Amino acid sequence: MGGDSFLSLIYLNEGNMCLEIITTPKKLKSDGKAYKVFKKTVRGNLYFQYSFTGKKSPIPTGKWINERDYRNSQSKRIERIGAGLRVATKACQFYPKGFHAFLNKEKAKDYMREYLYRGVLIPIKFRKACAKGKQHGQNVIVAKEIFIPSEVNNA
Repeated sequence: MGGDSFLSLIYLNEGNMCLEIITTPKKLKSDGKAYKVFKKTVRGNLYFQYSFTGKKSPIPTGKWINERDYRNSQSKRIERIGAGLRVATKACQFYPKGFHAFLNKEKAKDYMREYLYRGVLIPIKFRKACAKGKQHGQNVIVAKEIFIPSEVNNA
């Protein structure tokens, strides 16, 4: 693994949420706007599309949230002991863990139609981008923090 700690946790395409290939340019735009798919309940509460996080409560809106607060307990334990926490693509490229969001609204809608029947697409802001790549053939940004507007309107 070339200099990485042997304790590094590697998720290999867990729940179809990992990048298939990394396309991160040398200068990655750190912040911007994107589109994220969520589950939305009848009461209007938002939840992440995949349930590998340790949180069972609805996702807050109107404030910045950090991906560290939504890791499962195994991920938190590994980080506490100082191991790297990265994800592997099918091509064995590695990138840091974070929130995934689509850069193109129409492509995100195509993804929703194909993979998630009861999801909602919400325009978000991201900051602290750490990777860019292809997921389900679409351009996706991976960021450490996202902001979901208080007035949640489907894109």
